[in-house]
Amino acid sequence: MSSKVTCVVLLFIGFAIGVVLASRGLLPAGLMQTEKMTMQERRYKYYTYIDPNTSGTANQGNVLGEPIRFYSGKLEAYIAVLPGVFYPYEAEWTTLPLLKLHPELVRGKTVLEIGTGSGIISLFCAKLGAAKVVATDINPAALETMTLNAGNLGYADIIETRLVSPDDTSAYAVIGEDECFDLILPNPPFAIDLDAPRNDSVTDVGVLGFSIVRGLDQHLEPGGVSVLYYDDLFFHEVMVMFARHNGYEVRAHTPNGLFPWSAETLFNSYLRRLLQREGLPPDMLHFDYHKDKALGFEFLRNAGFKPREF
Repeated sequence: MSSKVTCVVLLFIGFAIGVVLASRGLLPAGLMQTEKMTMQERRYKYYTYIDPNTSGTANQGNVLGEPIRFYSGKLEAYIAVLPGVFYPYEAEWTTLPLLKLHPELVRGKTVLEIGTGSGIISLFCAKLGAAKVVATDINPAALETMTLNAGNLGYADIIETRLVSPDDTSAYAVIGEDECFDLILPNPPFAIDLDAPRNDSVTDVGVLGFSIVRGLDQHLEPGGVSVLYYDDLFFHEVMVMFARHNGYEVRAHTPNGLFPWSAETLFNSYLRRLLQREGLPPDMLHFDYHKDKALGFEFLRNAGFKPREF
């Protein structure tokens, strides 16, 4: 490993988001601050940002394939979220407050966002004065959303979009070998499934996080910062270990539990091994988080969790 990156910090900010920060030295404690509010306050403040004049709602608009307008208090503007693109409320209360507290990470800097989704993070970087933002995604609808919003908000000359091919979904697949950035913001899919046929905008077969960490040394400018978000408890812990194994210094704030779909994947993986050992058909039994109560949020997530202070 070169001296370009000498520290990686994994931590937890806001609501169940695992974060990796990489830089030349430990980041100041103030970087870990986020808006402090109860879950009820968050729901009221952020879920009601959906424009009531559109048919979509915060919880169903994109699932139903309906466009929504999302008002960002940080951007101070509405953005469009087209069908098939995740609505950005988690970024609104985690990533954007982090960047707002530390605009020096963005102002005048080059930024790479891997997995841009609605584009709200890249848009906010442009608002904070980024010199150049490259936003990548495997989902064409996400880049269409980004292009639309960048044009509407006047950031089309700052933000460049790049479509990732399903044939190569590694973190830096559409980044040149010599391209480096001051700030790298990957946001991988939260659903990890080693048995999925390939990566897509919803599911990671387990390779993306590794390629993100491996590529930091090549694509992060000296003194740069990388923030890696994982809300999958299992893979967050894997990335902590992998970063340490690669010689990075790690701080970790662990997510507050598993999501039902993550637990389903882990349970079924182990169940198949048990059934095979017993000489039974591996598909005879199957966990389904839609039906099995034990895989519900109330058993897997600690709703009363409060982020620790460093």
